[in-house]
Amino acid sequence: MADAGCHTTTEDEDLQQLAALEANPPRAVLICSDLHLGPGYDPTTGQVDRTENFVQDAPFSRFVSHHIDALADGGDDRPALLILNGDIVDFTRITNVPRLEDDFKHWKAILADIGFDKSIEKLKESIKRKERWYGLRSHNYKVVWKFDHVVRGHPVFFEALARWVSAGHQLLYVKGNHDVEIEHPLLRRAFRAALVRAGATPEDAHARVAFSMDGLRLANAWIEHGHQFEDMTKVEGNPFLDKKRKEEIRQPLGNFVNRYLLNPIEHVQPFLNNIKPVQGVVFKLLRHHPVRSLSILFGASFFVSKTLAMARVGTFLAFLLFLLFFLGGWFVAIGLVVVLVDFITSGLSEFSMSLARWTAIAFVGAVGISLGVSAIKELIARMNRKLMSPYVEDCSKKGLAQLAKYTNYTQKYVIVGHTHEQDSRRLPDNAAPGPSMYLNTGTWIPLWSDDRPDLHGKSLRPFVRLDLTTLDKGVEYRHAHQQWNDERGVTEPSIIFSHAPQ
Repeated sequence: MADAGCHTTTEDEDLQQLAALEANPPRAVLICSDLHLGPGYDPTTGQVDRTENFVQDAPFSRFVSHHIDALADGGDDRPALLILNGDIVDFTRITNVPRLEDDFKHWKAILADIGFDKSIEKLKESIKRKERWYGLRSHNYKVVWKFDHVVRGHPVFFEALARWVSAGHQLLYVKGNHDVEIEHPLLRRAFRAALVRAGATPEDAHARVAFSMDGLRLANAWIEHGHQFEDMTKVEGNPFLDKKRKEEIRQPLGNFVNRYLLNPIEHVQPFLNNIKPVQGVVFKLLRHHPVRSLSILFGASFFVSKTLAMARVGTFLAFLLFLLFFLGGWFVAIGLVVVLVDFITSGLSEFSMSLARWTAIAFVGAVGISLGVSAIKELIARMNRKLMSPYVEDCSKKGLAQLAKYTNYTQKYVIVGHTHEQDSRRLPDNAAPGPSMYLNTGTWIPLWSDDRPDLHGKSLRPFVRLDLTTLDKGVEYRHAHQQWNDERGVTEPSIIFSHAPQ
């Protein structure tokens, strides 16, 4: 195990690094989000885990190398900044747990490498029965095991990050809802150690890597992941379940659904979690794996229902409708079978006729629920048409509030990710003389969106680039919404379609 070096950055130093970035905006900023690195591939067999969504390691590596070369050719030796804007490492997808003696020896070694001592016996005792089914929980030393599993499955990705900081540039990791575990200082230490093992010096990993637990302002841009603007993904209260002991991370509700429901689904059908709307996941799973789908649902019901019991009423009702969609397919199937049997075997007993009648009612009810919910949703949208969705509106409101006191800027940016949908909108902001913009960086994982069938299964590799520009009143950023064309080895403008009113 390579030595991570003598540098161990404290929480105060992490905050100081973030403040230094805000005080001295870099000349160029590249922003990517929602990569969702999971278990990756097995280096022995070359097989990719079925829950993995990010299969862009080599394109990402070439993307980083291209910009290192382009920035060097520009003749400006000031460092640039690469922002990984949340949901980069997807801890909810790591269900692998140590089982063999060699696994526990490796776990102990990677912990010792970052200054955390725990015996093999204690590590073995710490794994509970439920964790063997659904993956380790969010204690700091368990999160390090999960992270190391991601690093081993994505060596090319971390080598690219190591090259970036070794070239003299800066790296910022912003927390999202799938990587809330980055709150653990021990995990941030493990991240830097992984870059050292991938080729960076301890000095570069210490001085050039920063972390943000919320968001940050760089000149005229406010940047955050955006999960705090949705009920299922927001984290309320202290980030730790126990504020004093700081052992486990407080998870958003959506992470429990991912952990106990969607992970088992993706072991059956990879990429189903990417299908929008979510009903498409249900119907496809029921069609291809009817028995397994019920097994997954009932196996997860206890944990999901227990979590949702603590949720807001609206969130609980939304998930209840999801389950009705799930079970509705079964009512339809059973109803059709019973009605068909009753028709073929006419003259059955009064009991069977009653059974057929009630099953037919269940069938009609299931179809009615499915169509009714969609109709109500459409009617509400028509009655309350807005130019911006509530998500865009809430993100923009906070971002512009963060920039409000900086009156010398001619243009302002609010830059988020989270929704996996590239976006670019002009905001109704009268405080700046120029346009204020909402930008969403999108995702590098495959897309399955109903309103863009041409993108089914495609990865666009989008990012936002900010370049510092000198104006009469000072310096501020101007943006370019771009994507990496790996086939041609160039960046090119993103194609973003306009939106109908929400």
